[in-house]
Amino acid sequence: MADHSICLPNLSASLFQWLDNMYVLLTKLNNNAADFVAQDILDLQDARDDWNTARLEQQAEKGEIAGGRDAYNVARKELQLELSLSVHDVALQFPGEEDKAGVYYDESLLREKGSSATDTIEDPIDGNETAEVDLPSDVEANTSLNLQTNSSVISLVWWFAESPDEEPSELAVETGPNETIDKAASELGFSSTHTILLVRNQSELAGAWRVVVG
Repeated sequence: MADHSICLPNLSASLFQWLDNMYVLLTKLNNNAADFVAQDILDLQDARDDWNTARLEQQAEKGEIAGGRDAYNVARKELQLELSLSVHDVALQFPGEEDKAGVYYDESLLREKGSSATDTIEDPIDGNETAEVDLPSDVEANTSLNLQTNSSVISLVWWFAESPDEEPSELAVETGPNETIDKAASELGFSSTHTILLVRNQSELAGAWRVVVG
């Protein structure tokens, strides 16, 4: 589709909550192709078919972890770009007509992070890797953190540090395979100087982690 320069809100992680509905979205676009110019019709049909193929392959590999963080980040950015372009095109077709545009895209999803009482941050993690959790800026000592190991084969260690290369403190906690625990930030060592939440994979195997804030 055409690359249109329109300022839209930054696509957040909440977009990925409706990935399973993307094929439905593209089908709706295709079924209403009469509202678009001829080239857009071909683009929409190709996008629907390409998405369906890619999604089927993804579902076949669901639960498997392959590749490292770099590959994950590259793929995620590419998908965010494609989603952005799709939103731009829908906005161009229906300027000022929110009801019609809403048939194809629920704009409220873009505001979910700002209006929700909780934030969810998650990422894959390589074997023996220590990663920094990108927490919201308003985390305080009494903020509740739900720490999760999203893998059946690894254990994770969590702690607040002053710098990304700092070793685990005596307040560090561990989550075992598929384990979830709830802690206040202060229980993990959060303070005015220790504001960086780190998570370390203690296994040589890759896995994933998740943090729910609030």
